Amino acid sequence: GGRCDRRLGQAALCGSLAGMSGGHLTATLPVAVGLGAVASACYEVAIRINDAASGIGGRLGATAFLATSIVARYRGVVG
Repeated sequence: GGRCDRRLGQAALCGSLAGMSGGHLTATLPVAVGLGAVASACYEVAIRINDAASGIGGRLGATAFLATSIVARYRGVVG
């Protein structure tokens, strides 16, 4: 069968949550893809560190926020 690892879908959802940050942060496709990559990486790190922020909603939301903050800081976007 064509079964995927469940974490892949969760990482993709985390990236999409981060992508909802708005056009002022993700104005171009490369930035949006980069934000998704940072969000997925943050999610994987959260899993590896003692299963940090257990609970799917808490982990996904926290890592999406972290990734969005990292990209905003890198791009110099101020609220």
